[in-house]
Amino acid sequence: MKNEYNLLNRELILGLNYQLEKREISIQIPDEKIFTLPEKILVMGNNSLLRSTIDYFLDIMIKKGEYKGRVVHIDYENEDIVDVFGKQDFLYTLCLRGLEEGIPLEKWELITSISRVIKVNNWDKVIDSFISPNIEVLICYHPNNDSILEPNDSIRNRPPKSYIGMILGILYERYRRFKNKDSKLTIISLNPKFKGDLTLRDILLSVGKEWKLGEQFLSWLRLKNNFFDSLIDKMDIGDFDDKEKIIAFQKLNYKDNFLTVTENYYKWIISSNKAATFPFQSTEIYLEYTDILDTFHSLNTWFNAVLISFVPLAYLSGYDTTSDALLDVIIQEFFEKFLFNTIKEFVNLSEDQIRSWEKITINRLKNPFNKRSLIDMSENLIQKFRKNFLFKMIDLYEKEKKLPDYIFFILALILRFYNVIEENDGQFFGIREMHEINENEIDNEDEQKEIEEKEGNLKNIYQIKDDINILKEFANTWKNVKIDDPRSIKIFLGYILTQKNIWGMDLTLWPNLMERTGYYLEKLLKEDIGKITSELLLGIDEEK
Repeated sequence: MKNEYNLLNRELILGLNYQLEKREISIQIPDEKIFTLPEKILVMGNNSLLRSTIDYFLDIMIKKGEYKGRVVHIDYENEDIVDVFGKQDFLYTLCLRGLEEGIPLEKWELITSISRVIKVNNWDKVIDSFISPNIEVLICYHPNNDSILEPNDSIRNRPPKSYIGMILGILYERYRRFKNKDSKLTIISLNPKFKGDLTLRDILLSVGKEWKLGEQFLSWLRLKNNFFDSLIDKMDIGDFDDKEKIIAFQKLNYKDNFLTVTENYYKWIISSNKAATFPFQSTEIYLEYTDILDTFHSLNTWFNAVLISFVPLAYLSGYDTTSDALLDVIIQEFFEKFLFNTIKEFVNLSEDQIRSWEKITINRLKNPFNKRSLIDMSENLIQKFRKNFLFKMIDLYEKEKKLPDYIFFILALILRFYNVIEENDGQFFGIREMHEINENEIDNEDEQKEIEEKEGNLKNIYQIKDDINILKEFANTWKNVKIDDPRSIKIFLGYILTQKNIWGMDLTLWPNLMERTGYYLEKLLKEDIGKITSELLLGIDEEK
């Protein structure tokens, strides 16, 4: 196997030698005319998510002749990569992996839609690009909605310090250039809602007023531009490891530092009941127009909440990946029942629509190419549980005036998963299977050593990564719990469930929560988790 490969770039890919070479992966050689297309789209952001969605969608439309323009990205997250990407002429390879009619398939595409990536610190070049009359679309994406606006920011900063400041800065310069001319811009937000349940348009107008940018600018912003809110349904399935990358380079016969992996499913959902006004029209990509974007956003947030419960259930049941776990009929049935029964109460879709979405979602989770292990997904699980799940639980209680038993089961699973021991190096480990040794059965040191080695394999020690103070709290509290002592479990719950630094609230204030959580936790410490899950699904309750 060759250890060195030519770097992917325009000269290589258009060269006759490369085109005549036989390769294990067949990619479409681009038409040289693509590289002469004008820059028409500016994208705020530059990361693998955008490369696997927006850039891919536009590449499809460009190659089909459905759109005649290329993309400029503004990188404000990791500017160090811009120069490296530039050496590839901003070309990269996309590998789409997933199931098609139950069969694992891979599809490889060479993406040519990006013309340039500009560092945000090169603000003058950013402005020059955006005030070009060819630019007709601004696409805005920010990965963290909690940090979109910085105090004391201003469009006078070069660049502005915040995401909203940067967008207002380039829009204000465009206003100065085109305020008396007809140069309508389409502004597409990939974040449907921001903090405070505001859209991008709402925030821009509010901050623009606060910064005293003038009523004429605000009127231009409102009246001379089209705004679309949207979201992209895309699941992270992990990246190639170093060995897989080398194999891919061998098959492609070039090196690609931006080789991108994604699932083969996507959907771009646009908030509009006037599809004809959207700047991208294609029969080749999955565009869905809706006047109920909030419903699809709610679907995603509820799915994320339910997925949090799935991680400890699947892992403590002995599985390492979502695809393996969902082959277990008990786990799949629990996931489906919990997902459907919860979502139907809060999402404005018919039962058939929810079932259809649920079927597609579970099929995506069964993707055998998904490299994200359950342990990887468990990182910062408590923080995700607090942010995504507990607030949904409040919504559920306010609607039903009670909590279903699977909520208590899920909380018990979280507690059981965080049964951790702190090592001397500050790392925290849990034990997947609980086993106790009867010391009276051990006759000699050799037999004890053999049992300990055997149990070391059975226990499946796993490392938990979360806030260190939270992990210390769990470790210090769990060490006083004895499996066969219900009183120690009750004392543990009476303390740990009141810790606002963990949950953000005192969970013991919820009716029946401590009692029902305790019931399931005791069972999880002593019984087979599959049996407990089956009983819950069948409505069997020994305590009631």
